[in-house]
Formats: sequence, structure tokens, C-alpha cells
Amino acid sequence: MNNLTNVTVKLYGSDLQVNFLDGSLAFWDEQNYMKLYNMAYLTFHAPSEHTFDGYNYDLEMQVVY
Repeated sequence: MNNLTNVTVKLYGSDLQVNFLDGSLAFWDEQNYMKLYNMAYLTFHAPSEHTFDGYNYDLEMQVVY
């Protein structure tokens, strides 16, 4: 089992926020080029704050870098 370090979790009503003191998020593009983003935090909203095709989903994740 892996343990996360330098992470704090806060609950704001129905929102959950995961703060990163030091972390990266990697994405690869169509040419297989990797881009790293320094993570600030993730926020989970239940139910979703935004709609897609007019529909609210049960959960939404926002990535802040």
C-alpha cells in the first residue's frame, strides 16, 4: 500500500478538497509528449456544480494547478 505525504484533506459542506504541498500531474498529448503540471489541489463536488448536455452528474472533480 502506498501512503500519500504532503497532502491535506478538508471537507467544506458537500465539497472535499485535497491540497498538495508538492506534487505533479502528468498528461500525454497525441504525439506522446508528456507535460507536467504542479498540483495545487483537487476539489470534488457532490453533486456536480456544472452541467453537461443539460445534466448534473453525481460527482465533479476540479483540478487546480
